[in-house]
Amino acid sequence: MKLVQAWVELHKDELLAEWTLAASVQQPYNIEPLLEDYTLHLEFSNGEHGVYDCKPLLNFGVFKELQNLQYFQCAACDHGTVV
Repeated sequence: MKLVQAWVELHKDELLAEWTLAASVQQPYNIEPLLEDYTLHLEFSNGEHGVYDCKPLLNFGVFKELQNLQYFQCAACDHGTVV
């Protein structure tokens, strides 16, 4: 949890900008089609791109369900949140 809080602190200006877009019913960012493994390719509203590797999460709590690759590939973006 401390890592998440530290990340939020580092990115609070970007998060606020994304929240403003989401609150005005604009799509804050898109998720491109999932890659072959447990990664997400993210495109943010400021034009930045990134790949997030979810593999380190797959052995913890609620994330264990995502070990099923077909289920993992159902991920979508809903108002700036991966669901």
